[in-house]
Amino acid sequence: MWHGKTMKNHLLSQRLQALGTVPGLSSDAVDCLARHLTLKPATAIYRFTLRTMDPEGNVPDDALADALITAASMEILIMEWCLVCRECTGIIHSVLRFSGYEGGTILCPFCNKQVAPDFQENVEIIFSPHPSLGFRKPDPFRTIHAYQDYCFSRSFVNGGILRYVASGLLLWYMPVGKGQKTSIPFRPSVGVEYNCFSVDCHQLFRICCSPDAAPASRAEIVFLEEKNEPIPVLVSSVTETLVLTNLTGKRIGVSMLECGEWARFNKVFTEYPISASRRLMGSRILLNPLFIRHFGHQTLTDSFSFQVGRLGILFTDLKGSTALYSRLGDLGAYNLVGRHFDLLEKVVAENRGIVIKTIGDALMAVFHERLDAVRAAVQMHQAVDQDFGPMEAQPLQLKIGIHYGNVLAVNANQRLDYFGQAVNVAARVQNEAGGGEICLSDSVLDDYCPAFLTESGWQGTVSRLQLKGLGEETPVYRYRWTKG
Repeated sequence: MWHGKTMKNHLLSQRLQALGTVPGLSSDAVDCLARHLTLKPATAIYRFTLRTMDPEGNVPDDALADALITAASMEILIMEWCLVCRECTGIIHSVLRFSGYEGGTILCPFCNKQVAPDFQENVEIIFSPHPSLGFRKPDPFRTIHAYQDYCFSRSFVNGGILRYVASGLLLWYMPVGKGQKTSIPFRPSVGVEYNCFSVDCHQLFRICCSPDAAPASRAEIVFLEEKNEPIPVLVSSVTETLVLTNLTGKRIGVSMLECGEWARFNKVFTEYPISASRRLMGSRILLNPLFIRHFGHQTLTDSFSFQVGRLGILFTDLKGSTALYSRLGDLGAYNLVGRHFDLLEKVVAENRGIVIKTIGDALMAVFHERLDAVRAAVQMHQAVDQDFGPMEAQPLQLKIGIHYGNVLAVNANQRLDYFGQAVNVAARVQNEAGGGEICLSDSVLDDYCPAFLTESGWQGTVSRLQLKGLGEETPVYRYRWTKG
C-alpha cells in the first residue's frame, strides 16, 4: 500500500534503497522496515514501536534498532523519546531529542501519579515517518480510539484491553482546538468527584460537587501549558454546563472520568496484567554505537541527570605504564598506548558496548549485559596478546575490572557521562587486578559469566577485600588465563 498523497513515495523509495546499502545493517531489518512503511496504513506507521513493526519477532531487536537509528539519521524516520506511565501505559511526555528532558517528575493525569524519567524503565523510543517525506499524520483527535492509540504505548501485552476498558469508563471525550472554548452538558452529583484531564498537556482537574460551592450554572476549566499538579475545582449541584478553555497553544483531547469508576479499571488491571514486549528503551539507544555516531552531539542540560538502570561497567588500565614511557620515550609510548586504545574500542563496539571516556592510560566502557562486558574483557586481553606478543613478554599488560549496578547519566563537558556508586566500585575492582587479569565483583556473576570464563581458559579465585571508600569487605573474583 503506497500512501498516495500522504507520502512522497518516490523519495521514500530512494531513501530506503540507500538504507539498504549501508554496511553492517541487517538486510532482514531493512526489509522489515521497508515493508512496514510501504504496506501498512498511515495509522500503523505513525508512532510505531518494535512490537508493532515486527509483531512475530522475526528479526533480532538489536538489528532492528540499528536499522531504525540509521533510518532516523537519513531522514526516513523521526525518533520520539516518550515517558510512559507503567500503570496505565500512557505517553505522558515526549521530546524529539533526549536532551529535551530537563529533570523532575511529570504528572500522569490518567493515574494521578508523578512519574520520574528512568531511561531503562519508562523512557521508550517510538518512530514515525520523517516530515520531509511529506507524511501527513492521521488526526489523533478524531475519535477516542484514535486518541488512545496516539496517547498510549503499543508495546504492552494486554495494553489494548486496558485502553478499551478505559474508553468505556469515560463519561465523555472531546477534542478542543487551540485557543477554543467548548461547552459540555454537565450535571454533577453531590459528594461525587470527577477527573477532567488531558494527556497531551498532562493536566488534571479534580472536580468535586460540594454543597459549600457557590451556586452557578456554569463552571469553567482553563487548560494552560503543562501544569504538573492536580487542580481542585468546586462545583455546585445546580451546575449544568462545563466550559473547557484551551490556552495551551496546541490542540488537545479532554476526557472526563468519575473517580469511583477506578475500582472497575483496577479489577481489569488485575485480571489482565500488562507486560512489556520488545520495547526499545532509552538506555539501550544511548548505548548503541550508531546512535553515538549519528546523534552523539545531543546533550543534556547541565543540571539534569537521570537513572539509566543497571549496566555492566568496565575499566581497564595498563600495568607499568610509567616504566613504559621511560623505556620507549614519550612519542613511542604514546603511539603504543594509542594503538592499544584502538584495539579496545573495536572490541567494545563488537560486544554492543560504548566507550565513555579514556583517562590517561585507562578506559571506561559500559554494556547492557554482564556477559557482553565479560566477553569484551576476554577479547581485549586476546587482542592485546595478538597485537603486542605473548602476555609474558609483551610491553603492555592490561588490568581489567567489571561491576554491574545502577548508574546515573549526566552532562559532563557537553557529552554523556556516567556516575554513581556502581562506577566507583567498578574502578576499585579494577585497581585490584594485576597484569593480564580480570577482576569481577559478585554482581557480575550470573548463570553464564563463570561458565564462559572457564570455557575460555580462565581460572578464578575469590577473596574478600577492603576496597577503598567502601565500608565493608567486598568479594572480588580474580581470573587469570591458564595455558592449555
